[in-house]
Formats: sequence, C-alpha cells, structure tokens
Amino acid sequence: MVTALGPKYAPIFSALERAGFSCVVEDYRPDAFGNFVVLCSAPTSRVKVTNDRGQIFVEVSGSVGP
Repeated sequence: MVTALGPKYAPIFSALERAGFSCVVEDYRPDAFGNFVVLCSAPTSRVKVTNDRGQIFVEVSGSVGP
C-alpha cells in the first residue's frame, strides 16, 4: 500500500491516482534508507517511481496523445 511510505510522498501518488493510475508498491526497504519502488499503471501508460537513498527517479513509458 502506497500510504505505508508516509505522508512525505503522498502528493506524488495522490496526483497519479487522480489521473487514473493504479499504484502498487513493488519494493520497500524502510531499514535501507527508506528505498522503494512503486509502479503506477493506467490503460495506456506506466510510471515507475524509485527512491534510492533519498533521490527520486521517475520513469515514464507508454503511449502519449490520442
């Protein structure tokens, strides 16, 4: 559950969910700098959000446009 990551990251995932994405925590390591990987999927695209030692990386894939 994305809420397990804490309120600090809530705005990121709330915005994605409001845009029609379904977000799932793929990996969460609270004992290792709070690292996590969250995969957010929509019918035509995916967003992968990774926190690695406090740095946030975002990968976007899929169709863009009509």
